[in-house]
Amino acid sequence: MKQDLNNVTIQLLSQYGLNKKDNVLEVGCGDGRLTREIALRVAYLTAIDTDENILSATADNIPEVRFELASGENLPFSEKLFDTVIFTLSLHHQCAQTALKEAFRVTKQNGRIIVIEPCTYGQIEKICNIYENEDEKIIQTEQIIKSFNSHIITAFDFEAEWKFRNKNELFSWLSDYYKSESDMDKKSKVESFIKYSIDENPLVLKDNLRFTVLKK
Repeated sequence: MKQDLNNVTIQLLSQYGLNKKDNVLEVGCGDGRLTREIALRVAYLTAIDTDENILSATADNIPEVRFELASGENLPFSEKLFDTVIFTLSLHHQCAQTALKEAFRVTKQNGRIIVIEPCTYGQIEKICNIYENEDEKIIQTEQIIKSFNSHIITAFDFEAEWKFRNKNELFSWLSDYYKSESDMDKKSKVESFIKYSIDENPLVLKDNLRFTVLKK
């Protein structure tokens, strides 16, 4: 499986918030898919996540990054430490209001906070909703981001592509990600949603995301 086939996300991060001299914090690094790419483009990178097992595995694979077991709601860092704070698909998994206030606290004056969130209308998100519906969380998070309107520099939607070898790899990923056993009813709903492309090899799906840049 290849997420963001054309690396659109890292291109946007490079354009709007990454600099070779910067000290950067990534909130919600997960398996490190973006972490490694971010690290290549900044001076110092600290990455945090709340999943100890995933964080440990990611840290072993990317030794040049400082990893911390922490939540965006309670950042264990001093004030005005980072040039840029990046939320990579993680803000809707926590109290967005608290996490954004914490991000502003640890960001230097004139620094940036970048938030990448899924769009509810995206093909990948609709498939994931069959396993766990996050629409309400995503909508609430978007409203909270908008409440920081005076700090928003730009906000726009973009599209990325996910590539699976076939539908079996898609279902394997869904089962692993949501830690669920094979569920024929959910599989049937996914196949019905994708319809004509379900048997394509490779299987390419669209992911729609919201990219927001805020300035302190």
